[in-house]
Amino acid sequence: MASEDRLHTRQYLFLRELRNSPEGLPDHLWPRLSTLRKWLRHPGFRAALKSLQTTMRFERDWMMAASASRAAKNLHVMLSEQDPRNGLAEPDLRLASLVRIVRAEQLQQKAARRPRRVRSKREEQLDAWWDLMDRRQAG
Repeated sequence: MASEDRLHTRQYLFLRELRNSPEGLPDHLWPRLSTLRKWLRHPGFRAALKSLQTTMRFERDWMMAASASRAAKNLHVMLSEQDPRNGLAEPDLRLASLVRIVRAEQLQQKAARRPRRVRSKREEQLDAWWDLMDRRQAG
């Protein structure tokens, strides 16, 4: 590996803190913006950041799939063991939350399968023109 592709200590520590803070990195651990821009010019840092991003997306997808699986199992148990004479006030709330979890997973899978639409240059020009007109009217 070439020396310019390796991470230096501060980059490595930043990426490790980013990995260990799934809720988000506290402000005091972020490097200055100029430092981050400089780091992003190096292919080794960009590759490490991309790898971390891919890992975190995989973890998110895995956890969502596991949650949806558990919710579907609980949903099956609730529906198969439901006593029609029983009051449904509390089970209705639980049922709604389980259905929401399963539905969120289905929507995420559907979005992942859908190909992204590429905008034409003409569409981008028209959007830029409309933005310009909106700014002129507002200002």
